Amino acid sequence: MSEGERRPGAPEQLRLASPADEPAPESGATGTATPEQQAAIDARDRDVFLEAGAGTGKTKVLVDRYCEAVATDEVTPDRILAFTFTERAAGEMRRRVRRELGRRASEAELAGERERARELGVYSRAGEGAWVTTIHGFCRRLLASHPAAAGLDPRFRVLDAVEAARLATQAFDDTLEELARTEAAVPAVAAGYVGPRLRNLVLAAHGEYHSRGIELATLPEISIVAAELVEGHDEASAMEARDGVEAMRALIGEFGRLYADAKSRRSGLDFED
Repeated sequence: MSEGERRPGAPEQLRLASPADEPAPESGATGTATPEQQAAIDARDRDVFLEAGAGTGKTKVLVDRYCEAVATDEVTPDRILAFTFTERAAGEMRRRVRRELGRRASEAELAGERERARELGVYSRAGEGAWVTTIHGFCRRLLASHPAAAGLDPRFRVLDAVEAARLATQAFDDTLEELARTEAAVPAVAAGYVGPRLRNLVLAAHGEYHSRGIELATLPEISIVAAELVEGHDEASAMEARDGVEAMRALIGEFGRLYADAKSRRSGLDFED
């Protein structure tokens, strides 16, 4: 959650005390930070890697770093990006940031700093729109703000896991049916797998490629010649292996095309998109 120009070199590594080492404040508390927590809160002029286990006050550190950046460093919330692992954790962090900024606004008002109090109050009330989110939530919000630049239907939606899995299964079934008629090696390959194993393999390969930003996933080209044969295998076996690879390449590529078409018809994106 650093703001500003990234510093070269490895980040400083800090560690929060575990519950066995030193008790951390209760969740949501605004008590005094431990020395380890305070060191992490204050280290805002450089990149920091924070090692922390359960119950060590990670959220407190994040909230205080955020609020210190706003209240002390005068960084506006729209220039701070904070990631959490779950939507629930993101909502909790936004709530605590709003509460802490509101508390600081009240303190500034009591100290006669009316302009600063007004500014912090505005930031506190606008906290629900802060960039505190999951990675997927951030991507969805960014794409929703710039759909044309991303080549998306402005009305796009993110498919839930159940719907995405159903579309992927149907796309695989259609792929297998289509290629079984046009690719001689595909039925032989399919016969070698029991149950959903072939489908799971194709979906996993496609997902791995797609998550790397490769639009049309396909296996790399390979070359099998006599000199490369494993001892004890003849050239016919090598050709069978080559046909098997070609069949898998066709399955992965065609599945990717049909699955993309199915999502496009619904103006939908999955999590890997």
